[in-house]
Amino acid sequence: MIIERSTGLCPVEIKSGWTLKEDAFAGLRKWLQLAGQDAEYPCLCYSGEEGYERSGVTVVPWRRVSELNI
Repeated sequence: MIIERSTGLCPVEIKSGWTLKEDAFAGLRKWLQLAGQDAEYPCLCYSGEEGYERSGVTVVPWRRVSELNI
């Protein structure tokens, strides 16, 4: 999903898994590369319980997606 903001484009990828391996971020990395300066605040939503930052991506559990500031 791409959220258009006045400051740029925010990609949000949704994964069904409980755990995330490094390859889960490949799609977002590729999109960020293609979007260049228009990209900002990449997020990955998943089925797990922990929210954190990884590889420049905000990782958020689906139960807390409403807390995203996008």
